[in-house]
Amino acid sequence: MARKGTTKYKSIKQEKRVAKELNGRTVIGSGALLDKADVKSDIFLIECKTTAKDFYPLSLATWKKIQKEALKVGRTPLMYIDFNDDCINPNSVIVMNGNDFYYFFEDYVEGFEEKTSAKKSIRLKYEVGNIQEIIFEDDTFIVVTPKEIFEELKGLVEWH
Repeated sequence: MARKGTTKYKSIKQEKRVAKELNGRTVIGSGALLDKADVKSDIFLIECKTTAKDFYPLSLATWKKIQKEALKVGRTPLMYIDFNDDCINPNSVIVMNGNDFYYFFEDYVEGFEEKTSAKKSIRLKYEVGNIQEIIFEDDTFIVVTPKEIFEELKGLVEWH
């Protein structure tokens, strides 16, 4: 086990928590073997990231890699990002492909409060109660949802 307080320790704790929250399991080797993600469920392939900062720099290339790996195994790609992980209760966001977000939740959301354009990367931040739509230069779009809103939404749908 990793030493308490280290990045590895925080990552392991996050992966276990995310697996429990999303009815999945942690992936042995987290990407070093066949499965190229941290957590896998029947529906999702989840990449977990944790940072002590109040932002996470997400590049289009990183998202495309996660998306490609999920499609290979027939899962929906997700990123689960914890900010300010030095706190007891870090702020978290879930990143989804925009089309997947609409597929799962279109009956429960009325539109996005914030639309942002990005070239090849963006600094993601946690914003209380604010779902963000981000459109990259190649028209790839993602939706960034605070954990509390994602939890509410996932409680409303029957996963299939």
